[in-house]
Amino acid sequence: MTTYVLRERNIPLDDSWDVIVVGGGPAGCAAATAAARESARTLLLEATGALGGMGTLGLVPWFCGYAAPLISAFVERKGEDKDAL
Repeated sequence: MTTYVLRERNIPLDDSWDVIVVGGGPAGCAAATAAARESARTLLLEATGALGGMGTLGLVPWFCGYAAPLISAFVERKGEDKDAL
């Protein structure tokens, strides 16, 4: 097995953040927003140029409750009449 040895080095530490969120998808954005609302010094890191994850860059439209009216209508109709759908 080939190994790689890292040399010892000093890495500066920035301890000015209370919360660091890695990933700006829907969950990461929600976590960073919740932390900031609680007055935590919050850093959100995202590798791509846009927040939202697959909902924005992957063009996946079915996330974050956009389908909620359709789903609730389905559940209501399904409960009333089993043959409705």
